Amino acid sequence: MTIKLTAAASVIVSFLVITVVAAATITTTHAQILPITIPDIDEQTHIFQSVPDGIRFRLPQGWVVSDYDNTLSANRQAVGILGFSILAAACPQSEAQPAIGGLYNCDPAETKVYVSKDLALNDKEEFAIYAERNVSEITIDDYVVFNTMQRFKSSLGVVPNNVEIVSSVDKPVNVVFTDTNRTVTTPGKFVEVVISGDDNVLSPDIRSFRLLTIINEGRTTIHGYDVSYEGPVALTPSGRVPNAVQEIFDTFEILAPSPTS
Repeated sequence: MTIKLTAAASVIVSFLVITVVAAATITTTHAQILPITIPDIDEQTHIFQSVPDGIRFRLPQGWVVSDYDNTLSANRQAVGILGFSILAAACPQSEAQPAIGGLYNCDPAETKVYVSKDLALNDKEEFAIYAERNVSEITIDDYVVFNTMQRFKSSLGVVPNNVEIVSSVDKPVNVVFTDTNRTVTTPGKFVEVVISGDDNVLSPDIRSFRLLTIINEGRTTIHGYDVSYEGPVALTPSGRVPNAVQEIFDTFEILAPSPTS
């Protein structure tokens, strides 16, 4: 499916989970200013988790993680700018930038996976159609459309000029209730997207792989989670990702309290 949209200016916007490229001038600036905190990593299993952010996944061998401290004002301001919350980034240690306290900053890495969260989809204007309906009717397909198209508009006021959803495959995601340790699944999609540039924009065509999922919190609030990896089309084969990246996609879980707690 190819979706073509015309913006007011000749601008190609590529979503790098927390980065947007607009006329090759908007890059990872927002990410680089975000403070990080000490990550919670099990040394034996290499599983990283952030209970406050509600995420967990296994780090591939030789990889590190930047756990963004979303309690700080700088990160809350970034949410206001981007329209979504940046939770974590994982990358090979060899590509990471050392940070104070033995931490690592994955933003400069060429190979990286970002995790972000769209808070309260039901409160966003793009989902106003559900205002007179049950918010539980918001579907994973709705979130795929929002994530690949509308998120650009809501955060920057512009939309991609040329977007192709190459594939979209069902991939349910585990939800682990932290108070009971019970596990259920929630709908998810593994999506491959190509965002194409044009001759007037100094930006390469981007291929993006995303694990998208939604969770219904208390039957009144729907949150969206996005786990993304991408790179230039010329260097990023279609249909597959590196094994280390796939490991993160396959082990990603949402942590949440029980609906009745």
